[in-house]
This record gives sequence, structure tokens and C-alpha cells, in this order.
Amino acid sequence: MLTEYCPYPVPMPLPPLPTPWNVFNLRASPYWQESLGGSDAAHPLSLFVGRAAELAALEAVLYGAGESSSRQAVAGAPGVGKTTLVKELKARARDRGYFTVDDFAAMLPGDTPDALFGRVLALVYETILANRPMTAGNPAMQAAQQLVRAGQVTTGGGGGVSVLGVGASASKAGALTTPKDLMLDGPRVLRDLMSLARGADAHGVLVHVNNLENLSEADATASADVLRALRDPMLLHPGLHVVVVGTTDAVQTVVHTHQQVRHTFSTQVVQPLGADDVHALLAARYAYGRLDERAPAVSPVDAAAVEDLHGLYRGDL
Repeated sequence: MLTEYCPYPVPMPLPPLPTPWNVFNLRASPYWQESLGGSDAAHPLSLFVGRAAELAALEAVLYGAGESSSRQAVAGAPGVGKTTLVKELKARARDRGYFTVDDFAAMLPGDTPDALFGRVLALVYETILANRPMTAGNPAMQAAQQLVRAGQVTTGGGGGVSVLGVGASASKAGALTTPKDLMLDGPRVLRDLMSLARGADAHGVLVHVNNLENLSEADATASADVLRALRDPMLLHPGLHVVVVGTTDAVQTVVHTHQQVRHTFSTQVVQPLGADDVHALLAARYAYGRLDERAPAVSPVDAAAVEDLHGLYRGDL
């Protein structure tokens, strides 16, 4: 067996530099606010704790819709854990046979109906392709790809949509055809995508619309008009399940302003974690973040201090 000769020495990886957290047998600070999930190994979704009641309510609406569609809004204060809750819902739904991905479609200031519809259509396309790559050549997928061409969709809010090229690697979803073409052909294409998903043994497609908390009051009012315009062409397709996430005020404006939209949505308000759940959350983070896995982590903060801080911040780490 021949060994390939390398004329340059391969450097050995250096150990990470020490931090004060190493004193507690922790690699880094366990006190962070990033959402769980995605490709970030430092914040895996396995650290999710609590929220049993909220999850049960969200799952009841999703699974209870059967072959129809569902629309839910998740509201709460900034940083309370809304996005992580929806990621946990998506992970559970995927285990139950729903197509979903980690990405979301953002609602942006100044949005028009065709702009938001384009992002959601791109996300549905990506979701089906990520879960069933063999559907790339299907006529419905080809039609969707014609409406959502290669390029960049700016989503804001720290996340977005990446559309997978047919038979190729991932690329950012992008520049759309004219708004007239999108709104004329898009609903038909979305309907065909949903039929394709159900034919591929999916119970449905679960998509996440985020970023409402970055909207001003005027933007939220305009977004309510956008959502009303998209109710029939986007929200009511059988098998499509939409979860909209934002602050309580934003959800109240965007989802509940127009009766036509309000009556199609159910809303779940996310409260701060209770003290017991905060203790469980911290214990999970300490265990996961151990520097030496053979030894336990040492809590940097004692239980009484956690209780005092919880009284001040109500679970917002």
C-alpha cells in the first residue's frame, strides 16, 4: 500500500486557549441567548427544556389539521425563546412525517405581497428538495425554480432561505420574475408543490415565518395588509402549515388586524420560563459544556442566586 508523500508538515491542531470558565470545568460561558438548533454545535436543540404546554398546544393544531392546512402565531417578549420553541416543534413534526427545514422566511419592512410570497414559495421549494432530493426533476419543482431563480433573497433577522439548485449544491434563493408573473403563476405552483409533497408521503410542509419583532408599528400595519392579500393565494393550500413568530404587539397587529386573517390563525403566547425550568436549562448547559467530560461541571452561580435573578428577569437569560 502506497502512502502519498506530503512535502509540507501537517500542523497538529493547537488546544484552545484557557478561559476563566475552565475553573468550573466549562469550555465557555453557559449564559448565552442564541436560539438553539441549526448547524451551530455550541447550541444544539438537544438542550431544549420545558415548554410542554406550549408544545402540546402547537402540536394539537398542527396534527389536528389532517390533510388540510393550519396557521399559527407564536407571540412573546423578545428573547423569551419563541424561535427555539418553533425549532423544537419543527424537529418533532419532522419525526412525525412532515417536511420542514431549519431555515425561515422573514417578513421585512416595506414588504409587498409578491416579495413575501416569493420567500415563502422559495422556502417550500427548499423544504421539499431537502427532504426528497429525487423530486428535483418533477414539473412542479421545475416550475417553482423558474419563479425563484438563482441569486440572493435578503431576509434579515439572522436567518433566511437557501434554495438548492437542481442536482447541485446549495445556493441562495433569489431574484424573482416580475411581481405580475409571481402572483399569477405562484399560487398554482404552490398548489402543485403541496400535491407533490403529499404524493411523496409527507403529512404536510411546515414553514416558519419570522422577524416580526423587527417591524416598526407602521411596518406591522403594512404587513397586516400584506398577509390579508396573501390569505387565499398562500395560506390556505391543503397540507401547508405556517407558523408566524414575533413579539406580542407585532403579532397582534399583523395577524389580528384583519378579520379575514384573524379567523384563520390560532395564537400561542410564550411566557418566560419558570424557576424550575431555568434550573433545568442551566443544568443541561453545564453538562453539555464540560471541558473534561470525565468530571462534572461546577455551577458558577448557586441556586439561591439563580432564584434571585429569576425574580428580576423572569427567566430571560
